[in-house]
Amino acid sequence: MRMQGRLYQVHDTLRATHVVVEEHRDGTLRLTHQWRALGFHAILARPVRAATVPTEVRSRRPIKPAADHPWRKRWLPKPGTHAAAAGT
Repeated sequence: MRMQGRLYQVHDTLRATHVVVEEHRDGTLRLTHQWRALGFHAILARPVRAATVPTEVRSRRPIKPAADHPWRKRWLPKPGTHAAAAGT
C-alpha cells in the first residue's frame, strides 16, 4: 500500500480493494478493513515477486463420445412413428 509517497506492507492476508487509513494527530497510522485493525510496517521498496517456472503444458485431444453414448441418440421421434403421422 502507498500513502504520501511511502510504502507499507500489510501483515494480514486479505483480498481487499478498500483499506481505511487513519492518521492521528501524533503522527501514528492505523489501517483497518471492515472495522478490523491490520498489522503493517513501512518498507523502502516494493517487494519483487520470485520468477515462476512455467509448468509443462500438455496438449489435450478432444474427447469423442462413444457410438452408443446418449448424446448420439435421436431425441426426436423417427419419421412415421408419431401418433399424428400414424393416422390415429
